[in-house]
Amino acid sequence: MGYDAVVINVDIGEIAPREHIEEHLLSSPSADDSMKPPPKKKQRKSEDKKEREQQLPNPYLVDESLLDLTELQKQGKRFRQFSRVTFTLNDPSVIHNVFNNPRLRQFDLVAVRPPDVNTLNTLTRKTDYVDIITMNPETYVSWLHKPKFMEMIRAEGVGFEITYAPALVPLNRRTCLHNGRVLLRQLRGRGIILASGASSMCELRAPVDVMNMAFLWGVSGADARPLISGNAKQVLLRAEARRTIGGMVHVVSCEIGNEESAASVNATIPTCRVDKSTALQRLLNVKEFRAQVEEIVVNPDSVS
Repeated sequence: MGYDAVVINVDIGEIAPREHIEEHLLSSPSADDSMKPPPKKKQRKSEDKKEREQQLPNPYLVDESLLDLTELQKQGKRFRQFSRVTFTLNDPSVIHNVFNNPRLRQFDLVAVRPPDVNTLNTLTRKTDYVDIITMNPETYVSWLHKPKFMEMIRAEGVGFEITYAPALVPLNRRTCLHNGRVLLRQLRGRGIILASGASSMCELRAPVDVMNMAFLWGVSGADARPLISGNAKQVLLRAEARRTIGGMVHVVSCEIGNEESAASVNATIPTCRVDKSTALQRLLNVKEFRAQVEEIVVNPDSVS
């Protein structure tokens, strides 16, 4: 359809506290567990961490070997796919546990669907954990009339999302278009992403078709391009910088399989624990440094 980068979204719906989960969804204690003493503090922390990890699924990526990428290769482009998780935070008590979930760091993008103004106000202080603020376009969204909170979040680089797939259904079209127009008016079109929100291939549209659909939200063709590509790219770059240390250092773990790969990895990783002769030999591999050394050897009087 003309896309060389896609985002695969995993929508898990509402994240509820453990005490609000139905009993049949929790593991029933056995007779042996009832006879055990209460768990220690360290064991209780590990069990709580395991329960938090189970609330979030693993990222889903498509096997690229099953795709026909010949057209992209002819154009000199590379297919890229990113993972995303979307959830609703109806209870502020679970915000800390969700954002500190280690499995959440496996996703490239994190999108939150705030149900009310209080949750949106809380997210103004949690922008380091969120990349996209989305909404349910089929219902009334109360926080759309709070431009102060929305502008505070947008100023931190968080994007606001409008999905066009619900507008394809006549039953939801009016509400979807209304919510999108209000969002565009409140933020003046800044930091807004026009995404598909599609659950099937039939709901996807080509980039040119999406630009034409932007007229339904009152956006002209020239102003629609940032909503499709420019703002989305900025969100991806911010999400990549968010996983670094201060936006400057990116830590990557080296997975070593055998001794040969271990030797090659150790050879490429710099270290300060080398003797002087080895360090000098490495410097001589640089052409500019070798040329200066040879000049000094030929003309020793030139050195002051």
